[in-house]
Amino acid sequence: MTNRRIIFFVNQKGGSGKSTLAFNVAIAISKNQNYKVALIDTDPQCSLYSIMEKREENNIKSNLYFATSFLNTLSAELKKCNDMDYIIVDTQGSASGDIIQTCKNLNAKVIVPMLPNFLDIEATNPLLEILIENHIEFKVLLNGIHHSGTNQVKFLKESLKEDNINTFDNYLIFRSIYKKPFFEGLSVVEIEDNVPVEFNNFMTETINWK
Repeated sequence: MTNRRIIFFVNQKGGSGKSTLAFNVAIAISKNQNYKVALIDTDPQCSLYSIMEKREENNIKSNLYFATSFLNTLSAELKKCNDMDYIIVDTQGSASGDIIQTCKNLNAKVIVPMLPNFLDIEATNPLLEILIENHIEFKVLLNGIHHSGTNQVKFLKESLKEDNINTFDNYLIFRSIYKKPFFEGLSVVEIEDNVPVEFNNFMTETINWK
């Protein structure tokens, strides 16, 4: 078995970008021929299943293993992924005890996408506290930042740092290039336009997150 890395995308707040990010991250890593990648959808809404179906309909090749799974059957699914380098897991909009316990049992890393508005920050704080209490390694990814939001990012990072919460150095700007291709079955690294610099930088951070 390889020294695989398991990364969960978790946030109980809907619309934070979990599914879009899980998909884009999995495809981006799978483009590197040195890595074997699995993408697992545990969200009952099965958003990623729909996207992967669309890829199949449009004959878009995916160099990754994809599966859907309930959390209580995830361990069995992971046994099929023993040779994978990365396992990316999308979760439902919840901070349920099952999700937290699964992350803990698997020694998984957690990425928490957070939108930069008061309601989303307030809704996400209880999850961050639970992750800290359970000694789960996680980082907050500031997502959907306005193009002119440098000061906003600085303020949010400083506020989170005061509570001993780690954030990614890079953040993702609000761009249609992330969502529009997603609903067409494509990731941001598979379209003709240049991949945003901040996404490439975020991916470098993610891959180097040991």
